[in-house]
Amino acid sequence: MGEEKTEKKEEKQQKKKDSPIHKDHRQRMKERFLREQDNLQDHEILELLLYYAIPQKNTNPLAHTLLEKFGSLPGVFEAPLQELYAIKGIGEHVAILLHLMPNLLRRYYSQIDERGTVLLTSTEDVCQFLKPQFLGRTTEWFYLICLNQKSEITFSGFLFEGSINAIIVRIRDIISICLNNNASSVILAHNHPHSLALPSPEDVYTTEKVFHALNTISVKLRDHIIVCGLEAISMRDSGHFKCFKDR
Repeated sequence: MGEEKTEKKEEKQQKKKDSPIHKDHRQRMKERFLREQDNLQDHEILELLLYYAIPQKNTNPLAHTLLEKFGSLPGVFEAPLQELYAIKGIGEHVAILLHLMPNLLRRYYSQIDERGTVLLTSTEDVCQFLKPQFLGRTTEWFYLICLNQKSEITFSGFLFEGSINAIIVRIRDIISICLNNNASSVILAHNHPHSLALPSPEDVYTTEKVFHALNTISVKLRDHIIVCGLEAISMRDSGHFKCFKDR
């Protein structure tokens, strides 16, 4: 009870302290954003975002604290919940709002060009389609795309989640999905959240295993894309792997 009274007292004091100066400041920040969106600095954008989780306090110091601790806006949005909760001034509303951003961005980018049938006819098309799927993911994820003979997508989605630097791929699941979706060819993809977009020996080994398994059901492995942030590499276009040689 004593702690609750203290918190309420501090809240009232903060409201008096922040009003009307901070109310006017917030309005000026909103107006400035509408006028010159691309000119705001990272801490100002974050300060503005925090308004919607912290209704009264001055959020500028917290925005600076977050950027100093996590280094960048992506670092803030991808920060573990327990580390966010350890920062003074961050409660459930702020933590959820920050964690919501990568998910929102993924949905935005994956839906922005959904106007009819999606065709993946080039490596560039494939990479542009895949990169948004991995935005903000801090562990390795495995993604599968099934295509028909016209290069139209018949299935796309995440199949497996791993740790920060490894993932277990169940080939039987891939085969089952290919058969259920009448796949003519498939594209594999996974991310390297904390390293370069370059294939590891394990990536090559897994790709070869999937390649040979797909051969048994007459499905072509068209490519395996590795995504790291805004970069993506095609294992087929790299030309280093026997399993991607045309046969």
